[in-house]
Amino acid sequence: MDAYRIFSKFYDQYIQDTAPLLHKKYFDLVLETVKRFQIETTRILDASCGTGTLAKMLSDEHYNIEGADLSEDMLKYANKKGIKTYRKDICKLDIDRKYDIILCFDTLGHILGNDNLRKALLSISNCLNPNGVFICDGGTRKKAQRMVGQTYHYESEEYHLTWINKEQNGHVKVHFRILEKTSGIHYNASFLLEGHDIEDMVVAATPTDLEIIYATLEPIVKLEGSFIMCLRKNK
Repeated sequence: MDAYRIFSKFYDQYIQDTAPLLHKKYFDLVLETVKRFQIETTRILDASCGTGTLAKMLSDEHYNIEGADLSEDMLKYANKKGIKTYRKDICKLDIDRKYDIILCFDTLGHILGNDNLRKALLSISNCLNPNGVFICDGGTRKKAQRMVGQTYHYESEEYHLTWINKEQNGHVKVHFRILEKTSGIHYNASFLLEGHDIEDMVVAATPTDLEIIYATLEPIVKLEGSFIMCLRKNK
């Protein structure tokens, strides 16, 4: 999608302008989880690394971290930050190595249906060492419902972004449009999002060897309507 290619060019600035504390909150969450559950950490995978901002923060703290994402354009910027990356779907990571921690933030909404959610958790479990943990967040079904009908605008020096949420068959149909000001060219992309509840995660984890050890709806990183979970792989 052309819009994703363009979005990657100013994504870091977009996050800095709209949610400047977001990655710092994720960073603190990871460090607190490592401390709380005394996780021995040799290697970490950020399975939804985007442009690699969080991965770079953890790398700067001397964690051995790699990244994965579906967007080749986003991964180029993660590579520029010095992060080794893989272009992988979270539902089929098939990376030929194991990790002590796998992260997935701000991405579960792209996984549609409980079958695919189960595939994602199974894929993640297969990439974890015994006793390894998976830390993630997600938006609830109620939050997804509240998103319908909302429109957002973001203005940078070079681009104007319009983000529109509509309803389609129980999902949130997202359309975003980027105007490149100098050329007057519009770039478009559309995709579906789905809310997941903690109960959905419990069901999806049941056939896997992942055990939920921590779950909360407290607004630790994002506002009300999101959950944070930590799952550990059984021995």
